[in-house]
Amino acid sequence: MTKIDRMLAAGKIPTAAIYARFSSDNQREESIDAQLRACREFAERNQLKIVKEYVDRAKSATSTDKRTEFLAMISEADKFDFVLVHKLDRFARNRSDSIGYRMELKRHGTSLISVLENLDEENPESVILESVLEGMNEYYSRNLAREVRKGLNENALKCMHNGGLPPLGYIVNPNTKRLEIDKEEALAVKFIFQSVLDGKGYTYIIKELNERGMKTKRGKAFGKNSLYDILRNEKYCGTYTYNRAESKIGTTRNNHRSKSDEDIIHIENGVPAIISKEAFQKVQEILNKRSNKSSTAKAKEVYLLTGKVYCGECGAVYCGNRHRCGRSKTTMVTYRCNNRTAKTTVVCKNKEVNKHYLERFVLNVLSDIIFDEKYIPSIIEGYNDFIIRNSTDMLDEQHRLNREVTKLTNRIENLTNVIAETGNASLVTALGKVESERANLIEQVEELKEKMQTVHIADSEIDSAFRKAKVMFQSGRLAETRQLINLYVERVTVYIDHIDLKINPMNFVSSVVSAGNNAELGKIPKGDFSREKSIDRKILNNSK
Repeated sequence: MTKIDRMLAAGKIPTAAIYARFSSDNQREESIDAQLRACREFAERNQLKIVKEYVDRAKSATSTDKRTEFLAMISEADKFDFVLVHKLDRFARNRSDSIGYRMELKRHGTSLISVLENLDEENPESVILESVLEGMNEYYSRNLAREVRKGLNENALKCMHNGGLPPLGYIVNPNTKRLEIDKEEALAVKFIFQSVLDGKGYTYIIKELNERGMKTKRGKAFGKNSLYDILRNEKYCGTYTYNRAESKIGTTRNNHRSKSDEDIIHIENGVPAIISKEAFQKVQEILNKRSNKSSTAKAKEVYLLTGKVYCGECGAVYCGNRHRCGRSKTTMVTYRCNNRTAKTTVVCKNKEVNKHYLERFVLNVLSDIIFDEKYIPSIIEGYNDFIIRNSTDMLDEQHRLNREVTKLTNRIENLTNVIAETGNASLVTALGKVESERANLIEQVEELKEKMQTVHIADSEIDSAFRKAKVMFQSGRLAETRQLINLYVERVTVYIDHIDLKINPMNFVSSVVSAGNNAELGKIPKGDFSREKSIDRKILNNSK
């Protein structure tokens, strides 16, 4: 005897809600009518009273958070005894969603009925059949997504527009599905690029565009984001691109962040160009310089040791300071303890240090120590010892993580079996936590594998790295000088009578060799190669 039969035998009238849905993949609006008709006929045959109908139009079963009617039905499940669906794939297309939401219905005492498949939830064989059907539905959904992606990629390889609004300045040819230039809109695009080449900023460009009555592709006023998207779009110089933007995180996508080059489809001359490649590249260089521009570029003095100098008396940071002193109002450029200002509660008595003398001292030490070839053998030996020791430790850690992953995999399988047999809703939450924990461990295993791919450094690579560093240092170019300081100098400590400098030559060797191997900077550890140097402050001041 089914649940419906028992309720009727007890003199109760079973109540039901109908849920119907059609997605945009090869289905028509009329399919909703067919689903509703079949559910109504089932209700009439089995003496069920329909209390409400929920319908989602053009919604995918895999996007549950977008099925508003579905979520409303789940939240109101205590108002009816049964939910009628045409087939199980109208309810969900993956097993985890199906289990979770069916448990939610069960918590309200509500049962799910598939009208066409007519499964009896109290029949043990139905559990197996439902699992098979849900697995097939999930396969269909994933396979459909894969086929859609394949079709989009094929379109992209033919330089066809893949949907959505075309970029400003283009229209889509309805026959070829390829982009063509819209001469009216192209004027705005040319103006934007030319303005950047002329040194104009975003504020000026936006003001001019809006005053001229020009609009974005959506018919709105221009803003900074719309300018950024235009100026970074390679289509304007004739290069067709597809699959550039980073995938969605949750329900949002950051179009300013791009995927790696191997994931992006680039086809030269796949789009009619509005801007020349030379002009486009020049604009990219200008934008990159703007984004990298820091406050130091605007300052009257550039302090190479910013963030590296500390007071040995009070521990505060030594900051750059520029002031005039004496009757002649001579300009003094120094590093000064941050606790010497009047705003601090306790004023530090440690004196300021002449900027030029301190920086020259540090650079001289770097030249003497960093580029001394006698250090190369000890650095090679120490680094290779570290690699051997660290690789063994990482291998042991990888084995441990793999064992934990195996345990969690077995636990997930056991929980899934228990849920299928008992329908225990509380176990669904526990299952989600265990799956999340396993995913986190798998990610840690992959990170360890990447770290273990670090290679040993050959003598020739070390020698080459040192020679490159020396050329950079001797060139006197500011960017390289600051880079050397950031890589080598760990700390400059200023005391009342002397100054201590602590450097680590391994830092630079690590970064240069890593970069040469196309590895990520900073992956090679520092090791135990610290060097310290001290100088009397009187000697420093007399080293003009």
